[in-house]
Amino acid sequence: MAPNVGSRDDGVATPGGPGTPGSTPGTGDTAGAPGDTANMDGPPGDVAGSPAAAGMTGGAAGSDGATQDATTPGDGDGVGDAPGDVMAATDADCDVSGLWAVRMMTVVQALGLEQCGNLYHYMELAQDGTDVTVVDHLSCGIEGRGSSTSSFSDATVLGLMRASSQIGRRGTMQKTADGSCRFEMEPYWFVLGADETLFAPDPRNADLTLASVQSSNPMPPPPAPGVVNLDVPGVIDIENDGFPGAAFVVTGAISGKRHAAQRGVHSWLTNDRYRITPATDWIDDIEVRADYIGEDLTYHVEGDPLLWAGALPVRDAASARVTMRFLGRDATDARVAEMVVSADPEADPDGAVQTCANIRAALPPIAPLTAPQVCPCPGGGMCM
Repeated sequence: MAPNVGSRDDGVATPGGPGTPGSTPGTGDTAGAPGDTANMDGPPGDVAGSPAAAGMTGGAAGSDGATQDATTPGDGDGVGDAPGDVMAATDADCDVSGLWAVRMMTVVQALGLEQCGNLYHYMELAQDGTDVTVVDHLSCGIEGRGSSTSSFSDATVLGLMRASSQIGRRGTMQKTADGSCRFEMEPYWFVLGADETLFAPDPRNADLTLASVQSSNPMPPPPAPGVVNLDVPGVIDIENDGFPGAAFVVTGAISGKRHAAQRGVHSWLTNDRYRITPATDWIDDIEVRADYIGEDLTYHVEGDPLLWAGALPVRDAASARVTMRFLGRDATDARVAEMVVSADPEADPDGAVQTCANIRAALPPIAPLTAPQVCPCPGGGMCM
């Protein structure tokens, strides 16, 4: 089943730390073409530089809205660049700047059983002191595992690659009193399969409940099961296949295609179960706790009528987590060349699709345990 599904009333608290909105717009550096407007450090219309070519040279707006180049050292004072300044993490062994392959595993209930949703991303992070900013991002698809298997075709992956761009998302990485590293990323609202300019909260890190968002700005209502409506205002035909929404290809206990749109919010944070051992070069994967709540609306089904039914996110699931695999500080690292063919879906769509396929292969989807069917904690066992 699809992982980003259901409807709940819970609120999501915004972690502290990443700073306050800027008073003046930030701009991207000249190395990257103008990028997404999902940057949260300035007013609406604030534009972060989208990295060019392999995605390692773009800029991100500074924390006060001033220009700050992710490749030009900054002084860490929140005022942008100054010649000769050095942009560096406070602790070299708690530094997440660089390129990452990312898998976020969420937990949902469907057909009365837990299902594991695996959401994949390519990310470039910049760190100044303890402040972290996403300076490049690609959505690399979804692999759901459980009673059935759900996945995206290459056409869907390409169509959603820049959707709900996390460029500009902020967080913190710092050493704690016990010597471990603490990593958190602020809540981030996403929309897939629909017009995010219409249905995503502004700003993207808004501290809102799903119920309040649904009440103030409802998604387009789906038709009754079996009713065909191919023109739903605000819902996008991602694959240009004639059906509204993104196509989830489902096989297993039930099979077919489910065309849907989704909206939700997720956040990442360190807790006692997910602790990060300091390292100057992240040979081992980083894992942090994930929390997710969202809604999923079905607009068309090809195949089993049971595909009209959605699923409900399991809030505060102990097994829900983000796994981050370090590829290197920049493109010169051999690990980057092995994984990243291209991070520019506009200039090289085939290369970007292959990059996403490489990320999914490197971090295989997590599947539930059986008897009982539950999503496993790290190490493969039940969360105790």
